[in-house]
Amino acid sequence: MKSIIALSLLLCFASAGNILGSVEPNIVPSLRILNGQSAAACQFPYQAGLWLYDGGPTRWWCGGSLISNEWILTAAHCMTDLLSVNVILGSTTRSNTPVNFDVDKNNFIIHAEFNDGTVYHDIALIIIPAVTYTNATQPVCLPTRASSYPTYEGETVVMAGWGRTVANATTG
Repeated sequence: MKSIIALSLLLCFASAGNILGSVEPNIVPSLRILNGQSAAACQFPYQAGLWLYDGGPTRWWCGGSLISNEWILTAAHCMTDLLSVNVILGSTTRSNTPVNFDVDKNNFIIHAEFNDGTVYHDIALIIIPAVTYTNATQPVCLPTRASSYPTYEGETVVMAGWGRTVANATTG
């Protein structure tokens, strides 16, 4: 349980350092978590992939977490100045998309105090059509308030995302 809370927080805050990055092959790695491994099918059923569209010729990539059957939690820096997002659920690869939705900017909620320069309040929500839960698509499980701890210092966590596993990779 503790791992899931840390994972959700890391998704929001660590992605600010370009962990999820773009899919452009000439991007310079910066502040990335490396030496990961490929996820097994259904290992992270809450993981969402986000193809971002701003009206230009290139689509960008970010990640998010399914937090209920109608909400995705992601980083605000991924959502600024977009026209739409294609949300992918239930897959560990970008090419196999069993569940996907095109969502327009009217369904984005970006934290009112998000600052792109400092990346403070780097959190956003995406409203999606209701998802039917399966083994491959489940919400993040968070502990109940009664089982929460004042600190997670010294605890082991797992980071899940669409990041690259090595610094010189050309795709995530």
